[in-house]
Amino acid sequence: LLGQLVLRHPIGAAKMLLMKITRSWYATDSRKFDTPSLCIQMLLVPLLLGAGWSAYQVGGLARAAALSLGLVILYFWAMTSIVMPIVRYLTPALTLGAVLVPRIVELVSARVSERGRT
Repeated sequence: LLGQLVLRHPIGAAKMLLMKITRSWYATDSRKFDTPSLCIQMLLVPLLLGAGWSAYQVGGLARAAALSLGLVILYFWAMTSIVMPIVRYLTPALTLGAVLVPRIVELVSARVSERGRT
């Protein structure tokens, strides 16, 4: 049934999928706090991406932490998008990411300091 609907209306299905994927980052049940939530996510997501990319470039433990965190966030994002696209279900993964960002930044800065000494 779903496959037939996608085949009949591919543009509508694509729009619905895109809406579900994006709403999972900021939407709430009541829709009262969607805008403040979106503003917070606009600050948090670039920070997570930047810390993850920097850690990946450093390698070692920092790379493993960045990859693990990325996989956890992708898993929660996929599950949230499939079930009910509201930020409540993505929050545990994002909180984990927010907790690890200072440690990732510390590992990256220590590695950069080591490179500067050599």
